[in-house]
Amino acid sequence: MQNKKTNIFLLCSVLFFVLTLQASGYAGKQPKTELILERLNQARYVAGLTPLALDEQLTQAAADKAEDMIAQGYFNHISPQGRQPWDFIKKLNYSFVAAGENLAINFTNAEDLMQAWLASDTHRSNILNPVFTHTGITVISANTPSGQKTVIVQYFTRPE
Repeated sequence: MQNKKTNIFLLCSVLFFVLTLQASGYAGKQPKTELILERLNQARYVAGLTPLALDEQLTQAAADKAEDMIAQGYFNHISPQGRQPWDFIKKLNYSFVAAGENLAINFTNAEDLMQAWLASDTHRSNILNPVFTHTGITVISANTPSGQKTVIVQYFTRPE
């Protein structure tokens, strides 16, 4: 009887884990948000900077931006309607004194993503900016008319 309960518990635990991964967008080959944050803060640590705190509102703003890019078929800091990156943050009534945005597309793991961002002057300057204290990160994959796309949006801020 005890083994049967243990097996049921393990099966339920595995099922919960798989469903959680699928619901959070981690199913399939794409970078995981927590690994991106870990690599980001490792780079900041090496540079002598404090780690960035993951912010729920910024993560929502990043998700809104990624969904907008996928829905409208663009990959740019400014939307076809002229919406600035900060518009997605301000829409959530989030006040900040400084902000930055990093974008990436079609990366399958956090290591390659961070290597590319750190190799880019503009992306690296956001990652290693000592002014920033908070971040929001989202990874969204979707089938589009031009094929499967994985969009990564990361916001950086110093809240007001």
